[in-house]
Amino acid sequence: MQVIRYMLGKGSSWATPYYVATAGQKGPCAMVVAAYMVMK
Repeated sequence: MQVIRYMLGKGSSWATPYYVATAGQKGPCAMVVAAYMVMK
């Protein structure tokens, strides 16, 4: 499996990483999404 990390809003105070994973195989896949927010 190959995982590549990218950044949304790079260099800003709200920069957020996201990841793209590829397995190089055909077949079923799953995506897990989570959010975490802190209110000041």
